[in-house]
Amino acid sequence: MGGRSSLPSANTLSVQVSVITTYAIIEIMKGNPAYARFRYAKIIITLFNLVELHYKLLRHFSKQLADQILHKYSDYVIETETIKEANEFKLQHKQKRLSVPHAISYITAQKYGIKFITGDKQFKAMTGVEFVR
Repeated sequence: MGGRSSLPSANTLSVQVSVITTYAIIEIMKGNPAYARFRYAKIIITLFNLVELHYKLLRHFSKQLADQILHKYSDYVIETETIKEANEFKLQHKQKRLSVPHAISYITAQKYGIKFITGDKQFKAMTGVEFVR
């Protein structure tokens, strides 16, 4: 894999694991400086966000890129318990009109005790969220 040689070594990279939204991934790909620190971070992406990401890449970039990213991250599975908890969370916060993928991502981050990275203002003041715009 020749493309990996440009990555920093494990010794020079402080690894941070975060659950990340589709918006954040797109901003990283576009080179948004506000998201630069997440470029090489370990991330968790849910299946729902992967579906959304594939569609946005297909729509705004290319089929080749969309399919390449889908293939790279295609082994993600969500537990049914997480789906239940996310729907309950979405219902508790129905005034915020949260999307199902974002609710699932937030609950996943809470379960793992890691940050939820998003630019979605509905999550801005919530516990465990790093809001980046």
